[in-house]
Amino acid sequence: MAVSVRLAIASVFVTAFSATAPAAAESMKSAVRHAIKTNPTGLARAAGTRAIAHDVEAARSEFNAKIDVFGEVGAQRVDNENSLSASDNDRWRGARQVGVSASYLLYDGYRRANRLYREGARLDGAVYGLLSTKETVALNAVEAYVDVVRHRDLIHIARRNIDRHIAIQRQINARVEGGKSPTSDRFQIEERVFAARAVLVEIQKAYADAVAKYQKVVGRKPGRKMRIANAGKLPRSKEALVQRSIANNYSVQAAQKQINQNEYAVDAAEGEKLPELGVNGRATWGGDRNGSRGTETDVYVGLRLSWRLYDGGVRDAQVGAATARVTEARFQLDERRRDVAELARRSWNAYSDGRLRASLLSKQVEANKKIVRNYLEEYELSKRSLLDVLDGERALFNTRFQYQSVRAAYRFATFRMKATQSRLAKFFGVSAGSIAPTPNVENRLLNSGGDRPLSSQRFFNVNIEPLK
Repeated sequence: MAVSVRLAIASVFVTAFSATAPAAAESMKSAVRHAIKTNPTGLARAAGTRAIAHDVEAARSEFNAKIDVFGEVGAQRVDNENSLSASDNDRWRGARQVGVSASYLLYDGYRRANRLYREGARLDGAVYGLLSTKETVALNAVEAYVDVVRHRDLIHIARRNIDRHIAIQRQINARVEGGKSPTSDRFQIEERVFAARAVLVEIQKAYADAVAKYQKVVGRKPGRKMRIANAGKLPRSKEALVQRSIANNYSVQAAQKQINQNEYAVDAAEGEKLPELGVNGRATWGGDRNGSRGTETDVYVGLRLSWRLYDGGVRDAQVGAATARVTEARFQLDERRRDVAELARRSWNAYSDGRLRASLLSKQVEANKKIVRNYLEEYELSKRSLLDVLDGERALFNTRFQYQSVRAAYRFATFRMKATQSRLAKFFGVSAGSIAPTPNVENRLLNSGGDRPLSSQRFFNVNIEPLK
């Protein structure tokens, strides 16, 4: 795969710049697309899938003839008085020989065909696995993005909480100096200010961890301006989501291909019980061989039949093992469907419950604001204690904090619902075709009879484009 020097240099500089300098604004779409393109988990899976594509080509090549060239030279001594003259018998001679042999298998009980179909199903499963991995990477990128935005909002709430307590502290100091409040009020508010600052430090540490996770998943620092996108249209009901998820999820389709793969393995194992019929040919030229002087030429073409009638039960055991693996794969498919259904239901629950909780917490925040405002007014009139005011501020902070966390989790659930349907990457503009070709290699091989070469270049787009 040739890449121009100019393109390579440009890619290096663009990559180096993007890895060190965070964008002024980072949309969720750009973050997810960058993660899908550069995350090593997906790239490793793609490399493994390309390796399987080569395995398919190797299996297809088994249908071709085998041609070997051979030669030898050395000293030979033959003692055979019945066929050699006295002058030739029992003498050392410099023997040499060159030749070519060819073989072509006409019938093998369809072992090669079933092995090829098995590799085709294996490649289809690997493509589905690759697409599933990209969906997981996209979901991880969304989670990391949402987490960074959430922690930034929480830092803003914590700083706002500090500012409010400092403002209250100024009021308390003025009241203490004016003799309207006891000195203990000053100590109380100081303790709350320190506690508010400690909370900020704790949140900043959690934010740094969220940034570290973001860099791991996305591959670059988060932008200074980030906003959670809208997930768009969602299924109307929980069961609709479950049905779509089971029908579309790539991991379920990969599990189905595993069944096909094992069924072909059963047929290939059954083929081991049948005879082999092939054509063999060879041509040799040699000199001073087998004790005779001079040169000789030998040409042979013929049919070869091989049939193992008894092997002690090895082939029967292989068929039994392959059949058991089919049963295992079917149960694994059922298990995978249940896993996907559970994830879909849990995602719907998080979405519907989170939306309701966010609505209630939003109203609770407004109620707490009114309480705090009234408490401050009543405190100025000596109708409330400072502890009442501080408890009101604490309740307001806790509710705001909880609201932001619930809101972030609710919005993340909307994207997880798309991921269970294997539609998340597509939502962000990354089509399945841009990641890997349609996984229909098995059907193509069945329709073509396995007589067409299948280069790995046809399975994957390996053109390197400049980074944007």
